[in-house]
Amino acid sequence: MRNGAGEAQIVVVTVDGRAERRDVVLGDAIGGRLVVSAGLKVGEVIVIRGQDRLQDGTRVSPVIAARDAAPAASKH
Repeated sequence: MRNGAGEAQIVVVTVDGRAERRDVVLGDAIGGRLVVSAGLKVGEVIVIRGQDRLQDGTRVSPVIAARDAAPAASKH
């Protein structure tokens, strides 16, 4: 999503289960998806539905979606 200035934002779920809107930097588009190149940490949970209706600090109960990314290439 974009803020009023047109900058990319994403909503993450904090460790205490609250929504936190955060600025991110987007990279390349790969297969119809955008790579987030800065602003997230490995393992953080992001909101992918309804993020436009969440305010910072709102308590959320995320449902973890199945991963649909292609598996990493095996090393030989």
